[in-house]
Amino acid sequence: MRARFRFDPDFIGFAGHFPDRKILPGVCQLAAVKAVLGRWKGRSVRLVEIVSAKYVLPVTPGDECVVECWDLRENGDECTFKAGMVRGGEKVSEFRMRVAFDKANCASGASEAGHAGDVGPGAL
Repeated sequence: MRARFRFDPDFIGFAGHFPDRKILPGVCQLAAVKAVLGRWKGRSVRLVEIVSAKYVLPVTPGDECVVECWDLRENGDECTFKAGMVRGGEKVSEFRMRVAFDKANCASGASEAGHAGDVGPGAL
């Protein structure tokens, strides 16, 4: 599954990180991944473990990125998977994570990081 995110210049994630050269914090990239999973499952997502995280390129105001999750392995209410963020065909970041899905439905989850669209299966 994947989704596009556009990080507007006024997105709160850029505030204070860094004032003279704004870049999107890694925690916001993780929130985007959680939003994709939440929309896919229709449930709230709780981060259990970041197995690995690699940041390759910065995300700056106005950038449009694609987040994709793959190699999902579900075990009850938990899931391990790989995820990545790409901008213009270039890898921005990649993750291996473990999350838990809450039993209650979530709203959309997409508001956690930027503006999302196009959640569905696909490959980068």
